[in-house]
Amino acid sequence: MLKKMWKFIKNLPSLHQDEKVTKFLYLQLTIVTVLGLFNLPGTQPSVKYVPSLYKIYMGFTFGFFGTFLTLWSLCAAIKASNDFVEFFLILYEVVSVISMFVEIIFLSMNRVNFLKLLGKMKKFDVTTYPIILIKSSQLEHWTMLCYVGSVFMLMLVKCIYPFFTIDEEECNHIQEIYGYKYPQNRLPICVWIPYVDTSEPRWFIPLYILELHVFLLSFASTVVYMMFPFIILHLVGQHIVLSYNLHCLGKSPMGTNSRQYHSQAKKSREVFQVRKCIVFHQRLLDFRAQVCCPLCFQ
Repeated sequence: MLKKMWKFIKNLPSLHQDEKVTKFLYLQLTIVTVLGLFNLPGTQPSVKYVPSLYKIYMGFTFGFFGTFLTLWSLCAAIKASNDFVEFFLILYEVVSVISMFVEIIFLSMNRVNFLKLLGKMKKFDVTTYPIILIKSSQLEHWTMLCYVGSVFMLMLVKCIYPFFTIDEEECNHIQEIYGYKYPQNRLPICVWIPYVDTSEPRWFIPLYILELHVFLLSFASTVVYMMFPFIILHLVGQHIVLSYNLHCLGKSPMGTNSRQYHSQAKKSREVFQVRKCIVFHQRLLDFRAQVCCPLCFQ
């Protein structure tokens, strides 16, 4: 027991570094995993039937999300096509969410390769030039805060928009376009359901609750877009570390009391550093070749 505890304590620095490198990436994956859009290992309890139930939950989530996107697209094509402004706004929203939905699908399809990519990122050098990791973490922090905050505020405004009072002119305009019986009960997301007036109270309330879940799924999907810039950010940081190592080649290391090491030791050290830089560069090239595949950017 004491031996295991000592081994765990010795590995704490490396665990802390690994957590720093992929901190925000795993946070993003955890968000989409909770909502059933991704299967992240280690987030589910090792209990019988839980993996199978989660697969069913994922299938329901993707089916539910895809169905709402279809009804949303039909609303733009059938109802909003009479008004150019309404049609353009709905089409812009639909295309944006569909692109995020497709990105989530491809991310799940390339799940194994993407997790391997994150595994390689855990081995990134964060000790040679620590300031790179500090600056990258700060940039990630502020980017996540600003991006997630702005997306959340936009979705919040869209969610509470049906509860704003509208004048008679706008009511007539909405009724003319969509044919609603109660134009003040306009859903945040326009959906077309055959022979159903979504403005009626018996339909408006349950559909509004379902659309809140759609907003959560859309919010989680937007978070996925931040993964690629964060990965590129760490890749650039590793190139800076490589440049720093190359810059240090040929410089005489200094020992205690500013005495130079023996020439033979100096030569062996420089050969070791050159080999280290070559291997480092090869790993970066391999990582750069694989970085786009799991995220479908090539």
